[in-house]
Amino acid sequence: MKAGGWWNLLTEEQKQKASVRQYIANRHRRGLRDREPCLICGDPNTVFHHLDYLPRTMNVIDVCVPHHHDFHALKKEGLTDEQIVAYLLNQSRERLRPAGGQPADSPDR
Repeated sequence: MKAGGWWNLLTEEQKQKASVRQYIANRHRRGLRDREPCLICGDPNTVFHHLDYLPRTMNVIDVCVPHHHDFHALKKEGLTDEQIVAYLLNQSRERLRPAGGQPADSPDR
């Protein structure tokens, strides 16, 4: 296949997503967009999750690979991005809750 031939095999939607992914990757490579710890669990090893694929968008969040997979699974169930973040944050807090149900920093202790 001649140079760039694979690009012609993509749909317009796939081309748009590839272009936006490349835009973020270029900004990261140039030091204009650092990776942050996972929004959900704080893991420092993250990937970018695109909240939309508008041209030149910086609308991405940093999540670890397991939470990225969770994000896509919940998206398939019809949840919005905001609902998914709230759900995953709540799940993360529940896992950190000690036996007895009170958070470790609760004033009742």
